[in-house]
Amino acid sequence: MNVSEFAFATGPDGLGSALLKETVLDHGAYCNDDLAEYLVATSADAPEVEAIQVPDEDTEVNALGLKGLGELGNIGVNTAIANALFHACGRRFRRLPIRAEGLF
Repeated sequence: MNVSEFAFATGPDGLGSALLKETVLDHGAYCNDDLAEYLVATSADAPEVEAIQVPDEDTEVNALGLKGLGELGNIGVNTAIANALFHACGRRFRRLPIRAEGLF
C-alpha cells in the first residue's frame, strides 16, 4: 500500500469514527460487540479524494529520511466534519461520534 492508497483508505475510516462508530456499554458490558451491529463507513460513503505527496526528505528523523503516516487521515476527517458542523449550526462537538440528537 502506498501513501495515496493509505490516505484514500483513512478517509472513510475518519468519516465512520466521526459519524458512525460508537462503542455502547451497559454497566461495563459491550452491547455492540460484533460487526453485525457496528456501523463502519466504506469507500462508497466517502467522496473522491486526491492525495498530494510533498517530497520532503528529513535525515534528522532517521538515516533513511522516512516518516510515518499513521492515522493522520482519520484525524483530519474527524476535525473537518466537526468544524463544518460548527460553522453550519454554531455548536462545538467534543465527543465522537457526532449524532443528530446533539445538534439541539
